[in-house]
Amino acid sequence: MVQTFPQVLLWLVGLALTQEVHTVKASSCKVLPEDEEWPTPAEWEQFNVTVGGRLLGPVIPLSAPCHDNPSGLGSYDADECSKITASWHSTELHIHHPTSILYPLFSNNSCLHSTDRFSPCTRGYYPIYVVNISTPDQISATVSFAKAKNVRLNIKNTGHDFLGRSTGRGSLSIWTTHLKSIELIDSYAGETEYTGHAVKFGAGVSVLDLLEATDKADKMILGGAQRSVGVGGGFLAAGGHSPLSSRFGLAVDSVLEFDIVLANGSFVTATQKSYPDIFWAVRGGGGSTFGVVTSWTLRTFDTMPTTTIRMKFNASNEENYWKAVSTFLEITPNMGDQGVYSFVVLRNQVMHITALYGPNLTVAELDQLLNPFLERLHSDAIKYTKKSLHVTSFFPAFYETNAVTKAGWDAAMASRLIPRDVVENNLDSLVSELKKLSTFANGEPRVIYLMSFNPICTVEPNLCDNSVNPVWRKSVTHVVANLPQSRNMTMSDIKRRARLHVLDDFQPMRDLTPGSGAYMNEASDFEPDFQEAFYGVNYGRLYEIKQKYDPTGVFYATQAVGSENWTESDGVLCSNDGVEVKVD
Repeated sequence: MVQTFPQVLLWLVGLALTQEVHTVKASSCKVLPEDEEWPTPAEWEQFNVTVGGRLLGPVIPLSAPCHDNPSGLGSYDADECSKITASWHSTELHIHHPTSILYPLFSNNSCLHSTDRFSPCTRGYYPIYVVNISTPDQISATVSFAKAKNVRLNIKNTGHDFLGRSTGRGSLSIWTTHLKSIELIDSYAGETEYTGHAVKFGAGVSVLDLLEATDKADKMILGGAQRSVGVGGGFLAAGGHSPLSSRFGLAVDSVLEFDIVLANGSFVTATQKSYPDIFWAVRGGGGSTFGVVTSWTLRTFDTMPTTTIRMKFNASNEENYWKAVSTFLEITPNMGDQGVYSFVVLRNQVMHITALYGPNLTVAELDQLLNPFLERLHSDAIKYTKKSLHVTSFFPAFYETNAVTKAGWDAAMASRLIPRDVVENNLDSLVSELKKLSTFANGEPRVIYLMSFNPICTVEPNLCDNSVNPVWRKSVTHVVANLPQSRNMTMSDIKRRARLHVLDDFQPMRDLTPGSGAYMNEASDFEPDFQEAFYGVNYGRLYEIKQKYDPTGVFYATQAVGSENWTESDGVLCSNDGVEVKVD
C-alpha cells in the first residue's frame, strides 16, 4: 500500500518514537528523515502540487503486509502476504511497486516476505518518496526540489540492477517505468546521416514490448537478453549486449538521439550536433549519472529469419565436462563472426545452452557451426537434449527462446569481458580458471554464465564514437560468476562472502585478462578499480563532462562516473569533505 498525505504527519511522529542508532552528519551529507533539515509535511505537500499530484509516499516496502511491526510501516495482512509470497519471484511484482527492486540485497534485505509475522521490517535502503513520472516537467521539478532540500535523489525504471543504483536510503526516487510511448518512424529526419526507419520510445518500455511493436512493422531492434528489462534505463546507457550484437554491435550503437533532463532542470534533446558531449557520454557512460533520459530514438533493422538452438547435458565425468566447455568456447569466436550469440549456464557439471541465436542462418548452417562441439559430446559419450527452432522473423525466436527473469533472489556477482586473444591463444588457462570458480571455498557450487558474441560497431560508423569501454570491441565472451547468498545470512556475512568471491577468488580471471574490463550492468559493487573496469580509457573525458553538467553531484549512483566524490556508509551519503560520527 502507498501512503498519502493525511498519513504523513502520523508516520513522522512514529518515526521519531522508533529511532535507533543513527548517524550525525555534516551539512555536506544528504539529509534523512530524522534530521531537522528534512522537508516538512507541508513542503512535501506543496511539492506534490508542483508535480501534479504524482508524489507517492512515504512508500511502504512491498513485504510490509507480512510483518507485525511497531515502526509504522504497516500491519499484518494474511491474504496480502500470501499473494506477495506466491509472486515473490515474479519480475512484474517488483517492477510495478514504486520502490521494490528485483534483487533485495541492495535494500539491505530490510523487509523480506516472511512466514514469521514478527520478524523485523524496516525501510532500510528503500526510497521514502517516489514521483511517478509522466512528463519531463515533473522530473525537472523533482530535481529542483531535491537540490533545494539536499535530499538524495535516485532513479528507478524497472529495478533490474546488480549495483543497487535504483534505490537509496532516505531518497526521493524518480520512477520512469510508466513512460511507455512507442512511435514508429518511417523516415528519420534528425541530426545524423541516417535517414531510414527508426523508433522513438519512452524510458519505461520493456524489451519484449519494443520488439513486439517493431516486429509488426517487419523491423527489429537490439534489446537485452531478458524480456522484462527496460530498454531505456541502464541497459542502453551502459552499452547493452543483445542476441543481435554479433550482427549489429551493441544496442547503444543504434542510438540516434535521446531526450534528457539535466542536473540544472533543463529538458534537452541530445544528438551528434546538439549537446554532443552529453550525446557521447550517455551512450555508454552508465545510467543515473548525467541526467534522466525520458525517451530514446533508435534506428531499426529489417527483421530476418532466425534459428535458435537450446541444449542441455549433465556430465558425470568431470574431465569430459570441462573438455566439452573448452570445445564450446573454442568455437565461439568463429560463431560470433558469423552473427551468432550464445547464452550458457554452468553449474554442478550441468551445461545449459539456454539460447543460441543465429540471425539469418538456417538450422543446417547453425548446426554446422556447432558441429565441433557436438562431435566432442559424441566422442565422450555425453548424452544431451537439443531443440532447434527456425522462424521467419526475430521476434518469435526471441519470445520462444527467452526465459522469464526470476526476481527476489540475491547473489554475489563477479564478471569479466574476455578478449578474443585469450580464447584463441590461452584457452586452457581460461577453462582452468572457470573450473576453479565453479565451487566456493566450502565446496558450495557457484553459477557461471558465459555470453559469447562479436560486438563490433560497423553498421553506422558515424554512431560508433560513443563512450562504451573500448575493450568491448576486442571481447568475444562475457563471464559472470555468481555465488548464491541466503536470506538467512546476516548482512555482514553476506558482504564478507561477496568480498571473498569478488576480490580474492575472481582476481585470477582479471590477472588472465590484463587491460580488459567488466560490463557495469552485470558486475559487482565490490569491483576493484571500477573506473578502469567499467569505463576504461574514456573515464577521464566522462568525468570532465560529469563535472561540467553536474558539478554538485545531484545524480549519484554506485560506481558511476563521479561517485568517488562521495562516501556511502550504512546508506548515509556524504560528499568526501563531510564528516560522519556514529552515536547512540
